[in-house]
Amino acid sequence: MARSAKVPILPTVIWGSQRVWTKGRKRDFGRHKYALTVAIGEPMDVPKGVDPEVINDELRRRMTELLHQVQDSYPDKPRDEDDKWWLPARLGGTAPTLEVATKLDADEADERARKRAGQAAD
Repeated sequence: MARSAKVPILPTVIWGSQRVWTKGRKRDFGRHKYALTVAIGEPMDVPKGVDPEVINDELRRRMTELLHQVQDSYPDKPRDEDDKWWLPARLGGTAPTLEVATKLDADEADERARKRAGQAAD
């Protein structure tokens, strides 16, 4: 899409929002002063004829680098051992891995389907 539109891709990451809404935890829309960091990397041009997977791999590499930078400089730290749920294992936390989050998504979808089936039977 970027190449067709003749615009660069802007690698962008957000860190801190997981403290409001994360897999496996109750959503917390209360009033908190959680720090939120948004980082935008250098624009990436998409040359004609380049394999989209090559662009995707480079975008992922740049976004991972940006994410690690904002995670390492994030101003908030866990209060105690029970407050590490929002940090990835790489930083000593207990946040769900992609595999666990995917399983939680599937379980939630199954539960919604069961509820819909039960309502349809009534």
